[in-house]
Amino acid sequence: MARGYPDFEGGKVALYTVADWAAKEGTVIVRSTFDADVDFLGFVTIPYLVEEGHTFYLTFVSGICVPNDENEGDSNQICGIEVAIAALMYPSLGGNGGASACYTPPIRVTEGQILAVNNRSYADHNVTLWVGLLGYLIEN
Repeated sequence: MARGYPDFEGGKVALYTVADWAAKEGTVIVRSTFDADVDFLGFVTIPYLVEEGHTFYLTFVSGICVPNDENEGDSNQICGIEVAIAALMYPSLGGNGGASACYTPPIRVTEGQILAVNNRSYADHNVTLWVGLLGYLIEN
């Protein structure tokens, strides 16, 4: 093969219809939830059941913790984000006011498994918690 030309041998190149390529590319999944009145060790959660015949790839999680009372604005707004699949718990993320993480490579969740993303308050006062996730779903 001449230098600088693509290798078209061995089935390394293929043409797809738009619909066939979309199935390979996956569907972007965005989920979020919040609770406006959470006390110490309270949490909000996003449960996500991966449907049959699909695999979900988690690429990003984020959580925010803000005080409900403006007088608590100078206090610590500590929260922790927990990612769990079945009995497997990934290392928690945390911070004062929130945290986020990109997963490279993505966390793989197979069909029938339940992914849970929690944001737990460790603040000593009532807060508003928000948690979100981003990923993509592909057909097996």
